[in-house]
Amino acid sequence: MKLRTAYFGNIEIDPAGIIHFPGGVPGFEDCRRFVLLQRPEEAPVAWLQGVDDPDLAFAVVEPRHFLAEYHPPLSPADLEPLKLAVGEEALILIILVLAPEPERITANLQAPVIINRKEKLGAQVYLGEDWPRKYYLFPREGKRAAGT
Repeated sequence: MKLRTAYFGNIEIDPAGIIHFPGGVPGFEDCRRFVLLQRPEEAPVAWLQGVDDPDLAFAVVEPRHFLAEYHPPLSPADLEPLKLAVGEEALILIILVLAPEPERITANLQAPVIINRKEKLGAQVYLGEDWPRKYYLFPREGKRAAGT
């Protein structure tokens, strides 16, 4: 399947790799189908590319690359729509806000993206105000979180 994207030009995607977000992504509820693009030159960063809206793409990363201690508390209510049970392995991604200066790159720890790889189901889960929405991955002055 061909997809004309805003950021990557024309790309070929495998329909079997489409991840369905039944509720969309907050703020983009009409875009319910995404593919995960992994470009070796940008690893470990990947892209959650919209299929229904090819102009939409989120930079994402598995938190283990930067935050080994990040283990979001997912409830049965969070996992049920994804056909996952507590303890089942899910792909956890955090959305990044990229910047030219590394010290300005932030990660949203407040609302990770959870994906059931087997069922190709995904959702963004809101964890609450105790988690930072802007977590600096490479802080210059030791400041890790700003705003929640």
